[in-house]
Amino acid sequence: TGGGNALNVQRTVKDLVAAGAAGCFLEDQSWPKKCGHMHGKQIIPAEEHAAKIASARDAIGDSDFVLARADASFVEAPRNDNEANWVWGHTLHTPEELKAMGFHLTVHPLTALYASARALVDVLKTLKESGTTRDHLEKMGTFEEFNQLVNLESWFEIEGRYSNFKKAVEKKY
Repeated sequence: TGGGNALNVQRTVKDLVAAGAAGCFLEDQSWPKKCGHMHGKQIIPAEEHAAKIASARDAIGDSDFVLARADASFVEAPRNDNEANWVWGHTLHTPEELKAMGFHLTVHPLTALYASARALVDVLKTLKESGTTRDHLEKMGTFEEFNQLVNLESWFEIEGRYSNFKKAVEKKY
């Protein structure tokens, strides 16, 4: 949705480009956005979405940033096997088969979320029932792996750079 109207879209896209993002989905749903599989989702008028796209395009400048998405023309929640035969991350076709069917892009935005939600439930259920996570250790990351994942050292560097900043400013003024 871009987070609001054309002005919000422009700010959001500028921020994404500045952050180094390769692209974003600019959906044509009204707010609050709903999952494509839920009832009651609505799309905004084509003119409003076109204004958002134009605003986003202006924000991109010379960047190779990619905009994509429209529920109006996008098979997100297949209604039958003729549209597609996968739902909720259970892809039944290979990428090659999908390409042969005419699909140019497939998106799996919930795959990691569903996997992590299942892992959370499993480990917490085990912890509740047995009082230990010993049976899940091979599935769990270590403290060191987590620190690498979140790039903790870079955050410590930033913290060190700015932790005494207030004192330095107070001395200067």
